[in-house]
Amino acid sequence: MKIKKLIARLNLNQICILSLSAVFFSCQDDLELKVDENSLDLENQKEVIETSAKNGWDTFFFDDFNNLSNWNKTQRKDYNSDICNYKPAQAFTTNVGNNTNALVLIAKKKGNNNYESGHVKSKRKFRPKVGEQMRFTSKIVLKAKNWNNQFVDFHNSYGAWPAFWTVEENGWPTKGEIDIMEGYSYGNDNLDRYASNLFYGRNVGVSELNHSQTTKIYTNKIKKIWNDGGWNVYEMIWKNWGQYQEIHIQVNGNWIGFYRNSSINNLKLENFQPHNAIFNLNVGSNPQFNIFDNSKINLLKQTEMLVDWFKVETKSL
Repeated sequence: MKIKKLIARLNLNQICILSLSAVFFSCQDDLELKVDENSLDLENQKEVIETSAKNGWDTFFFDDFNNLSNWNKTQRKDYNSDICNYKPAQAFTTNVGNNTNALVLIAKKKGNNNYESGHVKSKRKFRPKVGEQMRFTSKIVLKAKNWNNQFVDFHNSYGAWPAFWTVEENGWPTKGEIDIMEGYSYGNDNLDRYASNLFYGRNVGVSELNHSQTTKIYTNKIKKIWNDGGWNVYEMIWKNWGQYQEIHIQVNGNWIGFYRNSSINNLKLENFQPHNAIFNLNVGSNPQFNIFDNSKINLLKQTEMLVDWFKVETKSL
């Protein structure tokens, strides 16, 4: 999403046709959750790591968000929306019950064409070695809060744009970008959409990929009801065979996208460099991208993205 990544992004409706498949600062009291910064959440961490080991994966990095020591909080405008300002205070961790912590990103309207939200970027970078595959997985829920202080489903908001992705921002997109999840909310008619995507180009600021080939819509695989199992598990596997590389996307156990140089015009996965992991909750879009009508932005009282955990695993090919 570095340097106006949507220079190369198609209108979301166009993407659906071409593919034929288709927060600002808020005190922790707003969440109505008890904050427990000292909660270690050891049972959750043990379960996730043991499950990986049983499947032959070695845990390379794991964070269940007892704090944000492994992450940098962002302070800047979003690259794709001039009305969204990322503020460090809009990203924090809290206890969400059952001795479980989560990263919380909250988006709110602060004034006319002024929205504040949260964005965090991992301090570590990740890339599989030759002969290795690396799996990135996260458990995420999206929701909103109405003016009666009641939580409602994410699709009741308009103009929210959450994402879970990996990238090397320096020299974007020459070192690649992998969008594991991007969500888009379009009001209360259950029109929200979810997709994965890739970006790459030889020149800074310009993606050369054909996004009718790279965009994978998977809205029908998403659990949307936040208070009835609305957590979704997003996964990306990056395989480095040496002579070529592959990227696979999976959502809730369903394989969604498969990317290889030979199947995508102008893709050079061998030029993808070590990536940071990013979680962010964008609001709106710049007019030239034609994704949202910013005059219709409605986050209700606030819109939220919660991340239960994030892990990176490795396994030999």
